[in-house]
Amino acid sequence: MGKIIGTAGHVDHGKTQLIKALTGIDTDRLQEEKDRGLTIDLGFAYIDLEKSGRTGIIDVPGHEKFLKNMLAGVGGMDVVILVVAANESVMPQTREHFQILRLLGTSCIVVGISKIDTVDKETTLIVKEEVNDLIKDTPYADAPVIEFSSVTGEGLDDIKKALDESVSNVKEKKLGNEFTRLAIDRCFELKGIGSVITGTLLSGSIREGEEIVVVPPGFKTKARQIQEHNEKKKNVGAGERVAINLPGIEKRLVKRGYVISKRGEFTPTGKMLVYVEPVTEVEKIRDMTRVRVYIGSGEYLGRLELIGKRKVDGTKKFLSLLKLEERIVATRKDRFILRFYSPIRLLGGGIVLEAFPDVKRRLSKETALDLEKSIDLEDDEMILFVLGDNHIDKEELRKRLQIHTESFARLIDGLQKKERIVLLGDELISDKKFKRTKETILEKLKDFHNKNPLKKGMNKEVLRNALSFERNAFDSLLLKVDGVSQEKNFISLIGFSLKLDEQAGKRKKEIISALKKSLFKPEKIEEDDLTRNLVDEGEIVKVKGMYFHRDAIDKGKQLIGDAIRKKGPLSAGEIKDILKTTRKYAIPFLEYLDRIKFTVREGDKRELNP
Repeated sequence: MGKIIGTAGHVDHGKTQLIKALTGIDTDRLQEEKDRGLTIDLGFAYIDLEKSGRTGIIDVPGHEKFLKNMLAGVGGMDVVILVVAANESVMPQTREHFQILRLLGTSCIVVGISKIDTVDKETTLIVKEEVNDLIKDTPYADAPVIEFSSVTGEGLDDIKKALDESVSNVKEKKLGNEFTRLAIDRCFELKGIGSVITGTLLSGSIREGEEIVVVPPGFKTKARQIQEHNEKKKNVGAGERVAINLPGIEKRLVKRGYVISKRGEFTPTGKMLVYVEPVTEVEKIRDMTRVRVYIGSGEYLGRLELIGKRKVDGTKKFLSLLKLEERIVATRKDRFILRFYSPIRLLGGGIVLEAFPDVKRRLSKETALDLEKSIDLEDDEMILFVLGDNHIDKEELRKRLQIHTESFARLIDGLQKKERIVLLGDELISDKKFKRTKETILEKLKDFHNKNPLKKGMNKEVLRNALSFERNAFDSLLLKVDGVSQEKNFISLIGFSLKLDEQAGKRKKEIISALKKSLFKPEKIEEDDLTRNLVDEGEIVKVKGMYFHRDAIDKGKQLIGDAIRKKGPLSAGEIKDILKTTRKYAIPFLEYLDRIKFTVREGDKRELNP
């Protein structure tokens, strides 16, 4: 897959001249750059390396004034040439660019000491010592340091060999199980073609003719033409420097920082949980500090909402919410750079811990201690961390963590096999929380039975709402709880039976006796747990606020059925006389028989339901 070489270093230290000497390509494409002899924006080239093949190059501006343009390109670089001029040595922008490379976790650098044709050997040695002081005690301490001249050509072959070796050692980027994500750093129009964007394909792949989406705005289009290093391509993969024609989208609608993706893969976010490393020059950072954020190829404004404290010491890493003034595409493990809003200076860099955080009691020290646990977690552990003591819809959790569907399924399967997670319907719950929830259900039912000995069981919906589960997840949960039985909408412990004390037993006999005494003119019975249990047991039937004994239903069906079969359809008045009751009881009784489909009403008469 493709890999990208980039440049870094102080203004006028010879970055663009080096690229031109190595490739024959002048990356200063703007007329203003040519007029001023100064790189203002990103420039692009490519180089053919012996081991690594054709490799893209991004040339960045070195002037402090154009640092945001430099930051737009540096995020996709695999190997960076840090250029230091022999006639000026390490300068402020050299140090700032170097700090940015370190903060972004750039995998490899090659240091080039340029313009050696303009100084003597002793000066070059001094500069080399200063370069070594710069890189010592950093991840780049063993980086090759090569002296060269773009004018005489001395050292250029060594630079090229060092680049080839470094690029060949860069790990291949994944194509499968990854979202497609191309960070747009340039958009222009070509006559007869329309809008064209360029950028580095950070992950995934794109095929010619494939439907793509410009995020965050959500513009849908197709990759009509694709080029890499001025060559047409049918398919491009992660790490490649790409140009794509976007039919139907005007240039003015696309800006640097937008992302090319595929439908449904990314949900833009406006707030992230981040872990920030300040640079050594920063003393204090206060809550709600306004910052400039550089992530992907974009620059955004936002504020640092500190976690656990109102201000932090600039010598220590810290947790924060990063609230942006617009929505962007960001995922867990993305790296970014922060600069103070005003005056503009480097604050530090950081990593996204979560793109859709749910942080409560932000300034609490306990919250900070809890969130610190997520800093170094792998994806499977992060799933468990976010679940915590909650149960979350599986797809909602996947989107919250912005993990590719196939990767997420694999992670969930692995956690299930390790018995660390349980799937209930569409919801996920940690095994620890699952076990505690089962215990809670048993405790609630036991307590309910003790307090309500005359109730058949606990209402299922009441228990579900108390535990805050969706219906299908709760049904799945109950099937996994040993010792629990369900009957209709009631849940009880297996082995539970109604316990009637002497008074309740006496009242039960009185109710049944009274209802049997006058089957079709029942006396009014007060509704309570006992009557509800009698209804559940089928001993009595509730009809429009009155109660009939089950014998009344059976005998009524027999009398009415015999009469209709003998005489044909009957009116309510005729049936009233057959039952020897009044309309007050007959009408509700007949409506109940209609409801259970024993009779059918036709006009003002009833006949048997065939």
